[in-house]
Amino acid sequence: MEETAATATGATTLFAAPPTPIGLRFTSNTPSPTIKFYSSSAASTYNIYISALNDIIDFTTPTATLGTAAIGWRTYSMTSPGAVTGKIRVVVRAVNGGIEEQNQRTLVISLVSGLYVSPEPNTPRIASFTRVGRKIAVTAEYDWEDSEGFPALLQLFVWVDGTSADYTTPQATKALVVARNGKSLTSIDYTVGADGFYWVGVRVATLSGIQDSNTDKGQIYLSIAVPASPTNYSQHAGRG
Repeated sequence: MEETAATATGATTLFAAPPTPIGLRFTSNTPSPTIKFYSSSAASTYNIYISALNDIIDFTTPTATLGTAAIGWRTYSMTSPGAVTGKIRVVVRAVNGGIEEQNQRTLVISLVSGLYVSPEPNTPRIASFTRVGRKIAVTAEYDWEDSEGFPALLQLFVWVDGTSADYTTPQATKALVVARNGKSLTSIDYTVGADGFYWVGVRVATLSGIQDSNTDKGQIYLSIAVPASPTNYSQHAGRG
């Protein structure tokens, strides 16, 4: 995106808009509600706009402004909005040389009695897997864009077919591979104690233990008596 300005001699000078901040997300409720985003420009300042979910954002008057800093993650701690229950919207725009880029990426945050409710991360997707005997290794894909909760741990759940999943106790966890923008892949594995049909599911949780409420899952037969090829795996993304 570019802007133009005419000089006294009639020539046109081009001003390039600064790069858009990426990875906007809620990260902490302490010491006060805090958002974070990634800045790829050390020369940019940032305008932060906050409004009620159903209100029109006034882009003429920022709620707050952050000064320049080194390239990397930036944070902003908000003031608690009294006894409000509902949702607010947050937009962060970069400014350089008086030019504000015009991104519309919006972070929605939930409030209950003026307190920020820890939001859920996005739901991961089973991208691929391998099976060797009773061991299942899963590679999960996570989309970092528009994630309200800051993801930290990939959780693997394995349960016997015909029984219910217990999402309070994962069979394995692993730190999620971080991506500044877009998607990342994280691999995790677990070995069961007996041959049989199993369900395998993945979720993502924040450091405070907030999980996404959906599960990408599939059914598989694990046995030390069958070859490693995943010929009897069926994937069923869903809730539960």
